[in-house]
Amino acid sequence: MKKSVLTLAALAITAMAANAAAPTAAELAKYNIRIDFIGDSINYPTTGKTTVTYATEGNTGTINIAEPSGLVNLKANVDWTAGTLTMAPQMCGMDEDTYDYLMIVPAADKAKNPTEIYSSKMGGTAGEAGITFGPWNLMRTDFSTNKGTVYAKDINTRIVKANATVKLGRLTDDNDDYTYAKGEELEMPAFAEQNGNRLTVYNFDEMGACLVLDLNGTTCTAKGSEVVYRKNARQTYTAVALDPSIIGSESVVRANDPDVAGTIEGKKVIKLGYFGLLRTTGTADRGLYYSATITLDNELNITTTGISSTVAGKQVASEMYYNLAGMASAQPFSGVNVKVTTYTDGTKKAEKLVR
Repeated sequence: MKKSVLTLAALAITAMAANAAAPTAAELAKYNIRIDFIGDSINYPTTGKTTVTYATEGNTGTINIAEPSGLVNLKANVDWTAGTLTMAPQMCGMDEDTYDYLMIVPAADKAKNPTEIYSSKMGGTAGEAGITFGPWNLMRTDFSTNKGTVYAKDINTRIVKANATVKLGRLTDDNDDYTYAKGEELEMPAFAEQNGNRLTVYNFDEMGACLVLDLNGTTCTAKGSEVVYRKNARQTYTAVALDPSIIGSESVVRANDPDVAGTIEGKKVIKLGYFGLLRTTGTADRGLYYSATITLDNELNITTTGISSTVAGKQVASEMYYNLAGMASAQPFSGVNVKVTTYTDGTKKAEKLVR
């Protein structure tokens, strides 16, 4: 996600907010998916649900923005007619390691002492498409001295309405024998954003993960997603297909092809089979699932890519079949398959088959 995308989003929000009335409490409650940006990266410190409440009636008033971890809980003045938001520096928590107080500050003032920034303001936008503010950082302080900032890079934040629903069938190892079994099905609101043939789904699971899908006709592929936790401890996880034989096993069994294959139904429903969010270093698992269904409010705009271009006159080098769990075979599986044909010139074609 590029910084220019955030700028365009902010301009779009400002344009739509012009002459808008203050939303009702019910409408404001829909602004619940938080997306953080730093430079050209996403998900720092994390993505997840945010609670936004409105304190007064009319076009001007105060909104309260609360994030589940308690790290960010702040107030901002908002003018819905002008589509603008201003936020003063404010205390918002305590550092768990140093016990210093934390203050959210404009990025331009992060090197100053707290006594020097009382008149500073952070800008933002507010409108039908969401709320933005930043760039900002967290200052460690004892009220009089700046002891340094929490984040290595400054953050811009966007809060948007959910436009999708995610249902996840979670694998659990809570049994006495520690073997994996099918657990409860989770359902949560999410925000899906399409950029060309790539779909990013924010707040994908209970930990606020971000899942990235490459779209192609009636199929899609999850090649991995990055999740970064609080402070500077970067934890990178990748979406990996799992073998269904994980049921009853004590270990995570990865499919031969780690990419997670999925299908798209009616341009609004995406279905994934067995997969996990696994750490790229070490052995820690973040989430293991036996199914995932993403239901979008709006249809996807899918265009064919080079992988499914015209193939007249080309010679076939190989054909492979993939099931919804990402398992590969030279012969089709029973049920839904993604057939990938590789040609001698290096191009590929993917198509959905049902056997």
